Order: sequence, then structure tokens, then C-alpha cells
Amino acid sequence: LQVFDDGRLTDGKGRVVDFTNTIIIATSNLGSDIIQRRLKAREAAGEEYEKTKAEVMDVLRGHFRPEFLNRIDEIIVFHALGKEEIRHIVGLQLDRVARSAASQGVTLTFDQTLIDHFAEEGYKPEFGARELKRLIRSELETALAREMLGGGIGKGDHASARWDDKAERVVFERKEPPQTPAEPEQPDAAKASDAS
Repeated sequence: LQVFDDGRLTDGKGRVVDFTNTIIIATSNLGSDIIQRRLKAREAAGEEYEKTKAEVMDVLRGHFRPEFLNRIDEIIVFHALGKEEIRHIVGLQLDRVARSAASQGVTLTFDQTLIDHFAEEGYKPEFGARELKRLIRSELETALAREMLGGGIGKGDHASARWDDKAERVVFERKEPPQTPAEPEQPDAAKASDAS
């Protein structure tokens, strides 16, 4: 509590660290079961955020001592992630994979089937979006590495990744690179004047 009262913290060796101009953010999973329960009920009954926050605050008061809670300026109860947020996170993770492939000289795009698969399978309300990163690593990045090591995709290639429901795996398809417009031919008179 010293850090909240005095704005400083002393470590085990007696060194003092100044915390007077510091914002401290602490997170907890206390009450996450309530949020999940309310999320399911809200879809059917339209439960309100304030009711959820009040229940979570009761859990916090039962876990933390009042002298700790009284030193906290604000407590925020986060909303559970929705489908839109999950799709956004999928997009960010796939952008990361595309950048990694680009560093190997491969232009990689993603089919909607793959985005839908990861958005559906990669999110578990009780674990949040952490599972998504593991799923992308195991199903996409590992498959991409195998494809590249096996010679199916190489430097300079353009490829698209899609989810195959029957095979239950990521499938890569090589694509022709986009054609760049050719430079227009110069008339013979222009060529002759350039030569002189």
C-alpha cells in the first residue's frame, strides 16, 4: 500500500522507486464468470451493464480488503468480446502472418472461409481471444511453413489461404501475380529523336 499512500516503493534491498507521476493499472479475472453468465442472459433478456458491474463489485469487495479498494481511483468492468471484435482480432493476426510471409518473399491473402473459421473456432468466451493466436499458429502458420519447405510456395509467389471444411485444414492456392501495365511503345520518330 506504500505505493498508493506515499507515491514510492521500496524493494527488498532498500532501493526506493518514485511512483508520484505513475498510473498503475491492475487487472483481475474476478467476476469473469458473472460477466459470462450475464453475456448469455443479455442476448435473451437485455441485461444492463450497471447490474453486471454491481455484482462484480460485490465479488471484489469479498476478495480485497477495503483499505486496498479505497486507494483505487476507478474500477472498470470490461464487456465481453463480441463477434465484431473477434473478427477484428482475426484480421490483425492474419495481417501479422501476411507480413511474416512477405518477409520471405511470398504475397499471401486470405479467403473469407479462413477468416470465418478462425473467428468461430478461435474464440471461447471463458478464455477470451488467447486461443485464437494458438489456433492460427497451429493451423495456419505450421501449414504455411510446411508448404514453403515442401516447395509448394516459394519466393516471388502469390498465394491464397482458405479453409477446407471437408479436409478440416488450411489449403493454399498459388495465384498468378497481378499484371502491371506495360509501358506504351514509342513511335519510331520519338525513338530516333531520343537517340540523337
